[in-house]
Amino acid sequence: MSASLSNPISRVAPRRALGRGLAALALAAALPLPGHALWGFGSKPKQPELVPVASVGALEGSAQYQAQGAGAWSALTQGQKLGSKDAVKTAAGAKVTLAFSDGSKLQIGGNAVFAIDDLQSKKMGVSLTIGLLDAWVAKLKGRRFTIRTPTAVASVRGTQLQVNVDAAGHTDVFCFSGGLDVAPPTGGQAVFVEAGKTVKADAGGTVTPPVVTPPTVVAPPEPIVSIPAPEAAPTQAPVADEGKKEEPAAEEPKAEEPTPDEPKPDEPKPDDPKPPPPNPLYEQQILSPSGPQ
Repeated sequence: MSASLSNPISRVAPRRALGRGLAALALAAALPLPGHALWGFGSKPKQPELVPVASVGALEGSAQYQAQGAGAWSALTQGQKLGSKDAVKTAAGAKVTLAFSDGSKLQIGGNAVFAIDDLQSKKMGVSLTIGLLDAWVAKLKGRRFTIRTPTAVASVRGTQLQVNVDAAGHTDVFCFSGGLDVAPPTGGQAVFVEAGKTVKADAGGTVTPPVVTPPTVVAPPEPIVSIPAPEAAPTQAPVADEGKKEEPAAEEPKAEEPTPDEPKPDEPKPDDPKPPPPNPLYEQQILSPSGPQ
């Protein structure tokens, strides 16, 4: 007889070891752990979303600002941060330089009314109601930067330009570097303006074909100001549904346990008579053959 037949335990042990290994793998797959905790790789934790920031990099003269939703105007100060829907108006002879966290810079002249329309990572926009605005817009992939006036909308990317709006609403757009599109505020065909060209928009919003910029219009030097760092987007706490009430968790059924007075099925009851002890002589008489017939 072979060893495998003579020792059946030798065949059972490997099967038990294999079963334990499969059970361990099944338990690991069921655990709510990230992939990198089990296998050494996986997705990195999600980084917080960053939003652009605008701040007053330089201030000459007197200027005021109006925060979003506020009715009153307050004095503008250097280093102050501005957000979406904030407005700025300058006094005669004033000059305000705004720095954005993406590297863009805007310089607002005197007697101007200006506002920040959008301040997002993929969409930034400002408005100039009246006055002079010089812009140095950083070129970022996938980002749109617009400058809106009462009679024109300029879409720029990686461009230095100047926008002037007079009291009648006429808009002059001068492109010093890069390129931009100028379209009526109500929509319509946009006009491309390359470096060294100028377009005008009349009070009705009609944009003229581009012409060479007059030599009297000179590009101003880019201001040197501190660039603010972007900030993390505010997180919103989950809002609980007031109409839905939380139901108490159902209790898991517990296994019934025998009471102390009730004996277990395998145990004899206290009132049952105990069986008599075995009689060796009686068992020997039964097992042994009977005497002679």
